[in-house]
Amino acid sequence: MSSNAIHALGLGLAFLAALPAAAAQWHEEAGKKLRAVRDAGVALAQKRCPAPIGVQSRSVKNTFAPEVTDTIQTISCPRMRVEIYRSNHAKRPRETVASLSLSDPDVALPYGLGLGTPRQAVENLFGKPDRAESERVSYYVPDEGQGDDAITFMFRNNQVSRIVMQFHVE
Repeated sequence: MSSNAIHALGLGLAFLAALPAAAAQWHEEAGKKLRAVRDAGVALAQKRCPAPIGVQSRSVKNTFAPEVTDTIQTISCPRMRVEIYRSNHAKRPRETVASLSLSDPDVALPYGLGLGTPRQAVENLFGKPDRAESERVSYYVPDEGQGDDAITFMFRNNQVSRIVMQFHVE
């Protein structure tokens, strides 16, 4: 084997050895971006809308204490719907954003995401989705110590038409 062939083989092996580290770095960067989008969604949901067009409440059993009744409040706003989970298990009731559905073209999320963003731009930003269907892709937001939060992008004509975020609640 010539020295050029040995050198090329060595470069090829070095490239292959670097792939897992590059993949891990890409995954970590995508995770940071997903967390930033999730955090922006939580902030939007916490603001709520000043004049909701509808508010509904329903009772659910607490996951950890079935004898306790919690409440899920759905707040419908123009172009946005927010679900708030009110846990009554603690001494002081606690409210947590459970989900957010956005259909407002004027809302801009980090990285230029919003309604009208091309599907390819979403997938270029976050990589391969955790779940994919013809008109939607979902990503789980990696976070230590919590359950999975998820961000789903729905598409019409390969452009984002709705963004749904679901948050882990206890």
